[in-house]
Amino acid sequence: MPKNTRHIKAIEDKLHFTFPESWWNVLADELDENFGDPTLAFKIRTDSLLAKIGHLPPFKAWAITIGNTIHLTRTFGWGTDWREKFGNVKLTSPNLKTIFSVIAHEAYHVKDQKRVGFWKWMLKYSFLRPAYTAKSHPMEKPAYQLAHDIKQKLT
Repeated sequence: MPKNTRHIKAIEDKLHFTFPESWWNVLADELDENFGDPTLAFKIRTDSLLAKIGHLPPFKAWAITIGNTIHLTRTFGWGTDWREKFGNVKLTSPNLKTIFSVIAHEAYHVKDQKRVGFWKWMLKYSFLRPAYTAKSHPMEKPAYQLAHDIKQKLT
């Protein structure tokens, strides 16, 4: 288990679900490989303004990362109980792997914003955004690749 289990516990409490420990290890290993830092010191919010409006234009996002906080939007239909949306999922469920891969994607942004510097990252991202779609944006491609790799390793 990655060394910062209190952050993982807080994330799982927020989502009302416990992911397999091995999945967190895969994410920590991937972040270590990409950034030389396996810590999972980020927060998840489902009750923030960004979480409530992030699914609307112009964002149309599943999640938005600002600093070390991942704001999961209403796209997931987060409510009082995460299982209301996805039911009693099994570990082989594509929904569960998709949720975890979104968290991995956003964890990449947490680390990248820290590496580049938050304001520098935001300015660069915002400057480039009008010229690209969400998936073709040069700062999104490595995060999508990480999410894809994580999903493959969980299969």
